[in-house]
Amino acid sequence: MKILIVDDSDTSRLLLESILRHAGHADIVLAASAQEAFHLLELDNTGAGESPVDAILMDLMMPDMDGIEATRRIKAVGRLRDIPIVMVTVNADHRSLEQAFQAGAIDYITKPVNRIELRVRVHSVLKLKEEIDQRKIRERELMDLAGRLAEVNKRLKEMAIRDELTGLHNRRHFMEHARAEFLRHKRYGSPLSMLMMDADHFKTINDTYGHSVGDLALASLADIGRRQLREVDLFARIGGEEFAILLPETGPEEAMVVAERIRASVEHSCLRVDSPGHVAQPGQGLRFTVSIGLACTNEQLQDVDSLLKLADRALYAAKNSGRNRVEHSDG
Repeated sequence: MKILIVDDSDTSRLLLESILRHAGHADIVLAASAQEAFHLLELDNTGAGESPVDAILMDLMMPDMDGIEATRRIKAVGRLRDIPIVMVTVNADHRSLEQAFQAGAIDYITKPVNRIELRVRVHSVLKLKEEIDQRKIRERELMDLAGRLAEVNKRLKEMAIRDELTGLHNRRHFMEHARAEFLRHKRYGSPLSMLMMDADHFKTINDTYGHSVGDLALASLADIGRRQLREVDLFARIGGEEFAILLPETGPEEAMVVAERIRASVEHSCLRVDSPGHVAQPGQGLRFTVSIGLACTNEQLQDVDSLLKLADRALYAAKNSGRNRVEHSDG
């Protein structure tokens, strides 16, 4: 560990250095003034970083700037604040020592220096500095761990509300959000629309191409739908091939435009796949369609579950009317 000796007396500096080197302290630097010590400590560098020394022996009485003021300035720099400073003084009067301790010194040694006392005091402050450094390391490790735990918790929380296949929100999150939006609708009278959407003949896709292709089709459907919606809209997968969309501040005419845009986008999309035993040729691919049921809030609806039932009823009407269409609930 590195020790800095600050003393304007050449004799005192050399004596202190000699005693400490004989005690096994090899890394020692010397400064003949406070300004020279500031230069060694890079006092002007107020940024973060490790302290350049582990302990300082500071002469109390020096020309130009005494050890008390030098200590005060060193302790004002954040990265140097934890360096233990021991005052070395001929005059150990209470007033000077009190000022030194107020400035940030941790201990003092009187001149002429007692070799054993110097070794013990320096050993103690270096031990303290080592404990401080270890504490900082543990604090950084704990902060890093806390950061990683926060990130993991954030990911787990996101996973709890997301559908793994499509990346859309899941049914539980959709219903929680929909209930909050419905309460806002009831309070402010703002329109609220809901779409229920189902992939047509999805069992045939699974039977023909396999479940992996069926999964691709659902993921593709989610991507197409996302591109047609606003950030405030909520898109969720609530069942196998069934999706729900919540459209805040949207009346029936606007909701019909959105639903038709999604339906048409899906109809004109083409998913490149290979069926068992058959390699798709250029221009070939899987095409599929969706049926959509639309429902909007009205004065008779008392909760979001009723709105969901209306949208679901409209979806079944679209299915029964030939699929690949949008039906609006009259409820």
